[in-house]
Amino acid sequence: MRPAGSLRTRGLIVRTVDGGVTWSGLISERFTRFTHISMATTKIGWVAGEGGGRRVLKTVDGGRTWSTQFLPRGARANDADAANPTAAFVAGKGGVYPVHGLVARTVDGGAHWVRVW
Repeated sequence: MRPAGSLRTRGLIVRTVDGGVTWSGLISERFTRFTHISMATTKIGWVAGEGGGRRVLKTVDGGRTWSTQFLPRGARANDADAANPTAAFVAGKGGVYPVHGLVARTVDGGAHWVRVW
């Protein structure tokens, strides 16, 4: 049995700013595992993962901090793809049944996400 709050039950994002000499990490209180990260620039990017419900995370400072964004109702993203600093796509599951696929996009930096499939 794992102790409550152990690292095994939390998602972890690590970042480096010196080519991998040193690393710093951010432990998620909500996500249990991050499955994909996509950076549009060195500063702006999105991450998707498991256990976050209909959430994805966005950074605007190169991964120092992450803010929560909400996907359409019923969506569960496990992949993120940043097209540019304001447009991104996520793929995963959505709908009444877990087998239904989902693609959602934002064109305003994540303020609004719309299901496109």
